[in-house]
Amino acid sequence: MMTRMKDIALLWTWWLAILLFHHAVPVVAFTPSPSTAGFRHCGSKVFCLPAIQHGGITPDDATTMKKNQEFNAMESRRTFTSKLGLLTASFWYPLSAYALDEQDSSPAVPSATTMTDKILVQGVVTLGPNAELPDNSHENAALYITARPNKPDNVPRAILDGSNGKPPPVLATRIPNPTFPLKYTLQAPQDLTLEGAATSLDAETKLWFEGLDLIVSARWDTDGTAATRDPTDLVARTVTSSSSNLQLTGRGIGGKLVTGKSK
Repeated sequence: MMTRMKDIALLWTWWLAILLFHHAVPVVAFTPSPSTAGFRHCGSKVFCLPAIQHGGITPDDATTMKKNQEFNAMESRRTFTSKLGLLTASFWYPLSAYALDEQDSSPAVPSATTMTDKILVQGVVTLGPNAELPDNSHENAALYITARPNKPDNVPRAILDGSNGKPPPVLATRIPNPTFPLKYTLQAPQDLTLEGAATSLDAETKLWFEGLDLIVSARWDTDGTAATRDPTDLVARTVTSSSSNLQLTGRGIGGKLVTGKSK
């Protein structure tokens, strides 16, 4: 509807522009009787030149006529441009106001910031039988919990291309200095990552990864900085589609070797 109204308005604008241009063409008239040097106004769009004496046009007269014609053409273009601008504004302003009113009255498109809270993963984090919080835990130590699709099969291609073909985290949370056992939840929209909300929501506010098996990982980070890794970090991992209980244990030998070399 809006596009059709714009097309109609544009068509009318061009038609009226043609009419304005037609009536804006300057008219040069010559008076048949002698006159003093200079211009004599003969109408709203007619400029009269001095009469040609001696029955012919002298070189000076021809030069004067040419300059007058150029002046009239320039003034006509200015008048035409001014009228066309006013005409265009008068046609497009109502359409712009109508478009804004139509936009304000349209329902909001569902998004990660407008959806209601939805719990997607929940469970309990506990310490394993032989696990203890590291002695070197910083006062800013924190527990990080993330969830990502188990397989890349159902991950949108645009997301996979941006994560080198690996399913990226779709949910993530940081819990500073918790006590265990700890009940946790991962919910939308507050725990959504950029990848989790990348394809937005459909009309039923369903996220693209809902119903998929998710790898849920937890890590007790001794210094509370997600970008760092420490051999004494406690880690856990499980696969779930709705809920998960996690039990923190120490890193394996391989994990300790890898994280130890990175410090």
